Parts: sequence; C-alpha cells; structure tokens
Amino acid sequence: MTDYTILEHAKHLMPPCTASQLASIETKLRYTFPSEYREFLLTADGGMLTDGVMLYSAGTGIHPAETLAAANSNRGDAPLVFIGRFDEEEFGFKISDEEDQHRPVYVYMHETGEIRKIADSFKSLIQRALVGESF
Repeated sequence: MTDYTILEHAKHLMPPCTASQLASIETKLRYTFPSEYREFLLTADGGMLTDGVMLYSAGTGIHPAETLAAANSNRGDAPLVFIGRFDEEEFGFKISDEEDQHRPVYVYMHETGEIRKIADSFKSLIQRALVGESF
C-alpha cells in the first residue's frame, strides 16, 4: 500500500472516490490504472495538488471539466490517459504501458503531439510537485 501522508501538504484535494466510481471510470476509459494511482483516488479524488497542478477526479471533480471522463473524451489518437494538468499541458500514463504496475508519468505537448517523461511514477510526481520542483 502506498503511503500518501505527504498529501497533507496539498492545496485542496477532494474526498476519496468510491470503489464503484473507480471501477466505472476504468470501464469507461477501457484502461486499468496502476495500483498506486488507484490508491490515490481512494484517498483523494483529485483536486488542486498545488497552485499549478490539477489532478482529475474519477467522480464529479471540482468542476465538470476537471474529471477523468471529461479529460479523456474525444481524444482520438492521444497516446496518454490524462490524469491531470499543469497550467497549459496535460499529463498521464502511456496507454501502451498498461501492463506495467509502476508506470512513468508523461506530459503531452499539445502543439507538437510529443510526449516527455516527467516522473518515474505517480507517487514521484506528487512528491516532486509538493516540494516545488519544476517539470
């Protein structure tokens, strides 16, 4: 089980999602999230991690556009399942990495369609963001 006590330093996170909400979004996206991200959603269902980092919600989110469902609808051939955003770019897991339980997190450059690895895992992304590291 992943220790998310570091989340006490987050700006504003939502209450946990339910197991049924998590199962529903995974079914809708046809994608199984890595265990550490699933544990996060069952601890805090997205929200503002820091002023510049928004994490999408499996449920209703802070705003309807800030949900996993909204962020991943009509994305066509995007190579990532989007789980959050910085001010201008979104980040997520590579669709092709679904079998790996320790998946890196990538940022998607909308203007060029390129992806760039920004963290070795979701927990690493959280830790880096909360100590103010840039991506």
